[in-house]
Amino acid sequence: MEAIYTAHQPALARYLRRRAPKQDLGDLVQECFRRLAMAKGGKLALIEKPGAYLVSTARNLLTDRARADTARLTSQHHSFEDEDIAGPDPHAALEARDTMRRVGEAIEKLKPQTGSISTEKAIS
Repeated sequence: MEAIYTAHQPALARYLRRRAPKQDLGDLVQECFRRLAMAKGGKLALIEKPGAYLVSTARNLLTDRARADTARLTSQHHSFEDEDIAGPDPHAALEARDTMRRVGEAIEKLKPQTGSISTEKAIS
């Protein structure tokens, strides 16, 4: 295992350095070698190309991390609709007040008896 580490660690670290955050580099290299040591029931002799195995493992680790990050970000995403943020429409409120003002002015212009009938019907 020590000979494999000495031979392949620099290339693996270079591969990961281009694709992962610097602070994660050591953990990723360590995890790749841990998986190599556990592969095939711990029988390293059964792995023909350990360098290719390590790169494949690194690629899988990066893919798994990307999926986990995406899932985490998706679960924390809050969709905001315009209605939820803005509350009641201020334009609709202004239009309603304006309509009520115009109706009130129209009723005031009616004859007194007609105006009282109109307001009684509006109330009931």
